[in-house]
Amino acid sequence: MQAFLLEVARTVFLATETYNFLAHFIIFAGIRMVPRKDLVRSWLYFVQDTGSVTMTTLLFVPYRFWWISALQFIQHFGLVVAWDKTKPCKQVITWSSLESYKINDGKRWSTFLWDSYLGTLFDIGVHLWLSIHMLQTASVLQMALAVLMNIATFRTTMFNPRRSWARPGAEPEWVKKRMATDIKYD
Repeated sequence: MQAFLLEVARTVFLATETYNFLAHFIIFAGIRMVPRKDLVRSWLYFVQDTGSVTMTTLLFVPYRFWWISALQFIQHFGLVVAWDKTKPCKQVITWSSLESYKINDGKRWSTFLWDSYLGTLFDIGVHLWLSIHMLQTASVLQMALAVLMNIATFRTTMFNPRRSWARPGAEPEWVKKRMATDIKYD
């Protein structure tokens, strides 16, 4: 029974880590984003994010690599504790939202925020590394189940027309109304 539960966990964490990698990449590349106010309300996602990394590492990664998970945990713990309270955290949230294009005249990359870029790239790298690590030990069935779980998750979140996720510059009117017109970092 314990071996069966471990294989179920392997499937779930493979799906979660590949989802986190793809979701972070989609946002980083500006393919799909969400209004800032909706991102602020999604702080529990970042708890799930670091929980997934931590559990995947504890269950499936050799001990010598745990320091990578520890760094990611510290990064996300700081983000969750300071969520929308400090100037750097507010900047990271804004940079990750649809407003990042709006406040910079469509040029999201015009404001160079090292912490946003490097922090997101580090996080993408951690999720990619864990996804590859999990793929090396997963069965074809586990891979197929993870793909199906990700398709279902993406269809209900980032690519659901009833959610406020949109492609920057092509937001529906109802999503534009959800976007902030003035953002203060004080």
